[in-house]
Amino acid sequence: MSPRKMLFDIPPELKIAIAHYVRLGDVKSPRPLASLQSLSLTSKAWSIPAQIALYHCVELATPARINQFRTALRTFSSFASYVAVLHFGRPTHTPATYVDSPLLDIEDVFELAALLPNLSTLEIHGVPFEACGSGYLISPQLRWSIETMEIIDGTLRTSAVQVMFYEEDDTTEQQPGHQMQSDSGTTRLVSILQPFMQGTLESLRIPDCPLVGKEHDLVMLAASLKGGLGRNLTELELNLAGRDPDDPDVTDIEGSGSRDVTSDSDAFGPIARFMSPITLRDTCPRLKSLTIAIPLFTMIDAFSTEMLPEWRYALRLMASTHPASLTHIRINFVCYLPSLVGAAVSDTLFSTLNWAHLDKVVSRYSNLEAIEFKPQFGTECGIQYTGSTWTKLPKSFKLDRYLEERMPGAAARGILHVGPFAEPRVLPLSEEEEAEEEQMFYAAYVVSKSTIGPIEY
Repeated sequence: MSPRKMLFDIPPELKIAIAHYVRLGDVKSPRPLASLQSLSLTSKAWSIPAQIALYHCVELATPARINQFRTALRTFSSFASYVAVLHFGRPTHTPATYVDSPLLDIEDVFELAALLPNLSTLEIHGVPFEACGSGYLISPQLRWSIETMEIIDGTLRTSAVQVMFYEEDDTTEQQPGHQMQSDSGTTRLVSILQPFMQGTLESLRIPDCPLVGKEHDLVMLAASLKGGLGRNLTELELNLAGRDPDDPDVTDIEGSGSRDVTSDSDAFGPIARFMSPITLRDTCPRLKSLTIAIPLFTMIDAFSTEMLPEWRYALRLMASTHPASLTHIRINFVCYLPSLVGAAVSDTLFSTLNWAHLDKVVSRYSNLEAIEFKPQFGTECGIQYTGSTWTKLPKSFKLDRYLEERMPGAAARGILHVGPFAEPRVLPLSEEEEAEEEQMFYAAYVVSKSTIGPIEY
């Protein structure tokens, strides 16, 4: 048999696998997906496998692209079954010349997602939404607008949702993961995740949408999880950044008589009243992986304890998981890393937390494989600065030893992982580096006050 005939006699499943292999390699090429487009023109036998791979992930960054994709689905109905990943907003691989997306219509997001029977992942990244039929906009230009919209009915068939927002400038207040809905003449809060309530969602990632910026954010998440959203979740990623420490309505945690102090307190200590407790063993009984992004401090002072309520809430979440299913816990703690040089762990917020109780709780988690503590300074907590300096803990900040002493059980099991570490700088920064780090600091703490290779069709 000639090589050419063998090429066309390959079983369909193998052709699809080859096409996906080409797709993954094409993502790194100067002309993404050009090889797949050429492969689709080779012959009729290779056309469908190439199209399946070509439409595996579709990115829609503008209303014009959305309309083109909608037209394509109407013209070639088979394309709908090929799409597994649908991405709205800022492209995954953003070029240096990219201009932020114009407003998108939230109705388009759910309309198109509902048309794709094999959709497994829906990503909403950096989206300033246009509300449906209201004239109000969720956009950087309208800071204090009221948003009214109707979310379409129906269940979306998708297993993973990622919601990401970003800061436009220091005058922008972003919207969290819920909007206002007009219903029979009344206005009420409704989660943007409502269409997935009766689905089989397995992965929910909200890495860049701070959940403690306003008093209703955690309330909405708790209500969604209790309403059935979390019944099949195996992966959950949350961001507990966003609270303004200067706001008296959400800062007085230890004060007596404050309406924002919870009446109950567990072994981890009291939290703010607006931080709705979530028992993950009940709402997410199948959860395997829990990731929480949380600031270590909000100002340059490494010894600040202003983020204590968020940390107590995070430890409560960890301790509330189901011991039979959980395999991985990760904390991405955000801080101004240079401030930790020469600082003692015992003088920071870490020393105020009940690690011994967490160690006692996780001792019952026989399937737990790792508890990770990773320093972060980047988009993991909604900070859009992408510089590479100070991404590791200074070796002088011996957090690993500190936690090993406070959590001997986890340390003995070898599941406690802290770092990475690096030697601190000893040379003075250049003017450019000083300006860069100043920009990092500014970007981080502006965000702390806010509320919130694919085919480009």
